[in-house]
Amino acid sequence: MMKNRTLVLLLTGVLAASSCAKGARAPEPCGNGEMDPFEGCDDGAREPGDGCDADCQIEPGWACMGVPSACRWTCGDGNLDAGEGCDGGGETATCNADCTMSRCGDGKHNVSAGESCDEGGQIETCNANCTLVGCGDGIRGTGEQCDGGGETADCNADCTWASCGDGKTNATRGEACDGGGESATCNADCTASSCGDGVHNATAGEACDDGGESATCNADCTPSSCGDGVHNATAGEACDDGGESATCNADCTTSSCGDGKPNTAAGEACDDAGESATCNANCTSSRCGDGIHNVTAGEECDDGDTNDANDCSNACTSNFVCSDPLTTPMAGGNGWAGSMFDVVATHDVTITGFAGSFYSGTQTIEIWYRMGTYVGFTSGMTGWTQLGSAVTINGGGNGVATPIPNTFSVPLNAGQRAAFWVTSRGSYQNGNIYTTGPTAGTQIAATADLQIFSGIGTYYPLSSGTFADRSFNGVVYYDCR
Repeated sequence: MMKNRTLVLLLTGVLAASSCAKGARAPEPCGNGEMDPFEGCDDGAREPGDGCDADCQIEPGWACMGVPSACRWTCGDGNLDAGEGCDGGGETATCNADCTMSRCGDGKHNVSAGESCDEGGQIETCNANCTLVGCGDGIRGTGEQCDGGGETADCNADCTWASCGDGKTNATRGEACDGGGESATCNADCTASSCGDGVHNATAGEACDDGGESATCNADCTPSSCGDGVHNATAGEACDDGGESATCNADCTTSSCGDGKPNTAAGEACDDAGESATCNANCTSSRCGDGIHNVTAGEECDDGDTNDANDCSNACTSNFVCSDPLTTPMAGGNGWAGSMFDVVATHDVTITGFAGSFYSGTQTIEIWYRMGTYVGFTSGMTGWTQLGSAVTINGGGNGVATPIPNTFSVPLNAGQRAAFWVTSRGSYQNGNIYTTGPTAGTQIAATADLQIFSGIGTYYPLSSGTFADRSFNGVVYYDCR
């Protein structure tokens, strides 16, 4: 084996030497038109694009035969020839039109593979994933600040960074609107403008906005001030009619006679918070003859007529002579603990005391009263008020009016009725002496100022029973007013 290898080497060297001796040249490299080792073709040129490239390799889509090589374009015939990576008889989803395997980024636009473009990488018009550059494709392209594949909290739909005030409403980040700043419909914080939202929007015509009524801002977003015509209770206004009205004073308090605030719209001629020398309690100007008795103005009376001879003169001085006291008939004839009756004033009077007819001996006396009649209030003390406290007297017997040392003051206006119960704590022949009849409610005595009517006799206490049609025996003391 060793001898054969040596022989081959010797023969090779001899042939080479013989050739050189004859002046022959060594084989030339690619482009000599001969098929040398490692060459796929050799067309005698080293120009690419003719089927045999500059390295003497068959170019994709070509077939080369013979020496020098003759090359022809075979890509697209559907046959996989030498140098072709694939051949689908044209462009397919996996094979480019030049018979190279299709892949995004190979620089060959393959529509069948779904490529919108292929520039071999990212450029201004084509993304690296072989889609056309466009806002909303989720890929940040040249000229785009961001691209979230649509609107996101950080990126607007037009691929600009999102921020309140950029003039682009981004609902994803919670913007109700975005006017690029405050507008008539949009607040500076990108919320929709409405009076009462708590955001002061001057462009929308709001002078203030406290999220509702406050002491300084009305609910309609105008500044609160008394007289603005907007009732603001928080600011302490009871009313606000935009000035004085029949129900509202100019200082936004409710108008009423006696409030000390003259309100002409309410028909007040004056208002001194009550009666004064120039103003009546009903807010009319005080004058003698107006029919309103104004004590502060020095009037003793005022009947409002021109009769100078009646109880009240035309100078508002009193012609009236009080007929105090009122004494009832002292006929006696019957008696028990107490006597209950009504009185009616015919002039303004004040009841100040009583004298009564009592059986002889020491008596403990109580006096009770109520405004209105006694009728319906004879079975208990509900509705009655005691005048002073119980007092002790020595009864003078039949026909004698014994004064009751109990002072009080019960004012009655003309026409007003009151009921009284004058009672001892005794019983039959040990208490009050009264007269049987006439029928209860019959007048038994009167002066020009006061009337007294028959009533009932009573046990003590009142809940023990009554006696119908009994008349009080005694005296009623009063003052005229």
